Amino acid sequence: MEKITIVPGASIGPVNLGASQQALPSGAHLEGELGRLGPIRFVLAGGTVKDIWVEDLETGAVTIELNGHRFSKVDNIASLQGIVGTCKELEDMIGGTFYNCAVGVAIGVDVEGRLSQIRVKPR
Repeated sequence: MEKITIVPGASIGPVNLGASQQALPSGAHLEGELGRLGPIRFVLAGGTVKDIWVEDLETGAVTIELNGHRFSKVDNIASLQGIVGTCKELEDMIGGTFYNCAVGVAIGVDVEGRLSQIRVKPR
């Protein structure tokens, strides 16, 4: 099982916010301004990385390390509160719910309430 480290406001795995397209890690694939590196997804704007996230976390196929804690499949956002701090639900999201959390990450949950993605910065 792959382990991916998240540094809030800075990086997910080897993909860094603000990195230029030329500085992307080997193996990164781009389709226009959308990119991927394994389970890591990112968006480029103006030639630099503007957002990064890991998705499909509800499968448990990826282990996340965040603030010294490791986890994979998480059944609900409440079980992460000790790691990410208080989370505030965002309104007007379609297809699930997003929360901005105190440590500086955004968490997406699917319509069944399972953790589906973590973003490197608030939405």
